[in-house]
Amino acid sequence: PLHYAAAGAYLKVARRLLKMKKYDVNARTKEGWTPLHIAVIQKVRALVELLLVNGAKLNATDNYGWTPLHLAVKNNVEILNILLEGNYIIKRVDCDGCTPLIGAAAAGSTAAVEILLDHG
Repeated sequence: PLHYAAAGAYLKVARRLLKMKKYDVNARTKEGWTPLHIAVIQKVRALVELLLVNGAKLNATDNYGWTPLHLAVKNNVEILNILLEGNYIIKRVDCDGCTPLIGAAAAGSTAAVEILLDHG
């Protein structure tokens, strides 16, 4: 259910589900995506923050080794900054050996490249 709330950007629904404490905030789809991966793709800052406050794992990887940070560098600089406030493993590589920095450069996201370089 949290995955569906994230996919539909249903913040109120996600809040209710998390309040019930019946649903794992780090549950994975068959592709290995957590609700946080999906919220990052949907570019919903409030939902990303809600999931993080409720224990979403920043360094969770999908079946390809992508973390939410790998997705944020291609998708949304504002969310990238939120993720970097946490204890993120910034140099984590995906199944192709690419770090989020390489992904940002490949996507042509100059802003994301600069932010990542500033964070080491």
